[in-house]
Amino acid sequence: MSPSTDLAGLTTFEPLRQQLLDAARAFAGRALAEAGADPAQLIERAHRLALGRAPDAEERATMRAFLDRETALLKGKNGPASPEKIDPAFAAAVADLCHALLNVNEFLYID
Repeated sequence: MSPSTDLAGLTTFEPLRQQLLDAARAFAGRALAEAGADPAQLIERAHRLALGRAPDAEERATMRAFLDRETALLKGKNGPASPEKIDPAFAAAVADLCHALLNVNEFLYID
């Protein structure tokens, strides 16, 4: 038996991956509930919730481009349930944005 098969059942990667996706979806739901479907307000609120500060101009532009691109890519695909009157593709794009925010370098801790 190879070492990789010995550890196959002991991985923690899959449960951690799912926890992060669930956290991103919950985070997106909160951001949408608090800021609504206006992209500028949503970007501001999500960034403040994640990092405790307002995004700078470059971060705003990057996140807006990401939301626009993701929404266009997700049009017509089944996404997570979204609050009333919010485009499901936009809600899924917000979940992707929140997932990215939870993975920024500002969360890295170097000992």
